[in-house]
Amino acid sequence: MTAPSVLFIDQSGQLGGAELSLFDVVRTRLDAGAKRDTVALFTEGPFADQLRSAGVRVEVLQEDLKVQKNAGLTRHLAAAPNALKLALRLRNLATQHEVIYANTQRAAVIGGVAAKWARKPFLWHLRDMLDASHFSRANRRIAVLTSNACARTVIANSKATANAYRRAGGKCPTRIVYNGIDAVPFDKVTVEEANAVRRSFAVGEDTPLIGVFGRITEWKGHRILLEAIQCDELGRVQVVVVGDALFTDADRRLAHELISLTRRDALAGRVHWLGHRNDVPTLMKGCDAIVHCSTQPEPFGRVILEGQLAGRPVIAAAAGGALEIIEDGVNGLLTPPGDVQSLSAAIQRLLSDRELTSSLVAAGSRTARSRFTLASYVTAVEDVINAAVIDNNSCRTG
Repeated sequence: MTAPSVLFIDQSGQLGGAELSLFDVVRTRLDAGAKRDTVALFTEGPFADQLRSAGVRVEVLQEDLKVQKNAGLTRHLAAAPNALKLALRLRNLATQHEVIYANTQRAAVIGGVAAKWARKPFLWHLRDMLDASHFSRANRRIAVLTSNACARTVIANSKATANAYRRAGGKCPTRIVYNGIDAVPFDKVTVEEANAVRRSFAVGEDTPLIGVFGRITEWKGHRILLEAIQCDELGRVQVVVVGDALFTDADRRLAHELISLTRRDALAGRVHWLGHRNDVPTLMKGCDAIVHCSTQPEPFGRVILEGQLAGRPVIAAAAGGALEIIEDGVNGLLTPPGDVQSLSAAIQRLLSDRELTSSLVAAGSRTARSRFTLASYVTAVEDVINAAVIDNNSCRTG
């Protein structure tokens, strides 16, 4: 069967977890001979550059609707004229493809309308928690109404996201497809490269180095980790922060606030801010532990798998998709979201119990390499795409 042509749609030109996971699908399809795919982005950015470098066809529509996750109905109504213009442009692209695939929430709303107009099967890869902790009521309602009216299938990246979608009123058939991570970049990192990371921060072998990876926004919990390491027992711990404030002015203000905080008092000289980096496997292997400290339910938890592939013990916040990856005390440690004292205790436990750490690392590696492979992830997505084409063809000939 010839690979069907797919129009992938993403609202962001930035490189977040959703975009990295989409890149894995698009690149694998291209390597397998799917030359007719297009990725449509609402804005320019590093994601567009990465796609182009891989030889992927990219269409940047240069239309930022400026509708944030907390936007109310009034803001949506104000954005409606531009949204309809954007949907029309996407409709023209959609006519050139067999399947329309939205990778983000805003892309799903606009892409769903475009697919409906073009009479093409529409898939939404849901990578967000459609609940009040992440989206306004207006955002949730519009997303659900669009999917119910337009989508053939909603691909959910965890049971947690699928359940949140149902609670929000979603009625489309859902398919759980866990993200998969390529282990090769982690396996290629040498001991010398990992040690060089520590030397670059002037961190000795006996100084614990904790890594936190991901974009900077309040609910990702960077503040919680910074508070957790200020107890006397963790006074020697240093932290490396990898990731940027990508999307909003509030995020950028938060990053400035946190950086200023770490330049004084108990945190001075202990926190290293690296911004966005492309050498995540190497940086993770230079750490003694990886901390995921989101204060709200995580849709999936890509960084958890990356830490496991890097062979490092992982502490994760016990909510959302993280609960589908980590079994507490077996392949990682879980702490209540936003609980500073519990996080501090978990870090102390890892640093003081080498036998436990070794056990968690071994079990974590088995989890990432057996349940969350890149091959199984891409194959599952391909199955949904192919099923959409077959079903659409059957409807036309039936």
